[in-house]
Amino acid sequence: MSARTIVMALVAQGLVSSGLLVWASATPPPLPRWGGPLDVAIALSLAATVFILQRLVGWPPDSSDIRRAYATIATVPSVVIVAIWLWRAHLDFNILLPGLAWRLFLLLYAVPAVLAAWRRG
Repeated sequence: MSARTIVMALVAQGLVSSGLLVWASATPPPLPRWGGPLDVAIALSLAATVFILQRLVGWPPDSSDIRRAYATIATVPSVVIVAIWLWRAHLDFNILLPGLAWRLFLLLYAVPAVLAAWRRG
């Protein structure tokens, strides 16, 4: 399996996971019972995919990959905070914040490996 295929799988998992989080935090209770187990399964698959990607490209990443990742790492949290502020009246922060915390951590932790993998093909 190529590094780019793993990156695309990681992006797809991240989009599904984030979509589930936004849906769960914007939907009035009660939420379906399958939401929690599905979120845990996606979280485990995301973590495993990041681990596989990092092993494939080597860790720690090259300094050039870290420099290239800096713009993403510096921008994403600010955009997320503004989006939360804009839609704050529609969101349940008890659901949103814990899920957002681990997703942002994993995203920011993975960005150098993702960029290195994409560059190397």
